[in-house]
Amino acid sequence: MVELMLVVAIAAILMAVALPSYQQHMMKSRRSDAATALSAVVQAQERWRTNNPSYTSDLTDLNISSRTKGQHYTLSLVGVGSPASFVAGFEVHALPVSGGRQSGDSECSDIFIRVQGGNLSYRDTNPATTDASAVCWQQ
Repeated sequence: MVELMLVVAIAAILMAVALPSYQQHMMKSRRSDAATALSAVVQAQERWRTNNPSYTSDLTDLNISSRTKGQHYTLSLVGVGSPASFVAGFEVHALPVSGGRQSGDSECSDIFIRVQGGNLSYRDTNPATTDASAVCWQQ
């Protein structure tokens, strides 16, 4: 009986160490869901812009869902510039679905791409609004 309790205790310790690492790895891998969706929106926006005087502010014009394929992120479009408009460019944001599996991702809470003046930049802000691009956009 003592030996069984010892095995259970060792298994519990291993689980306590391994589980947080596994969860962090899964959050990191789910970020690819956002990156893929953001890239698809940028490509669709560029196709839209070739036939229109400005970028669109509506994802439905691009035939893109407001949720990513894996249902981990919600997509949104924002104009850029001052005042913000879709003529100068746009930002496409991927925010974790509230209460979803990715909502606990404190490192990359707002992954986005900004297109302004023909320049593309990959960005992210964490809850403290600090730039976390190197962590979230590993290239």
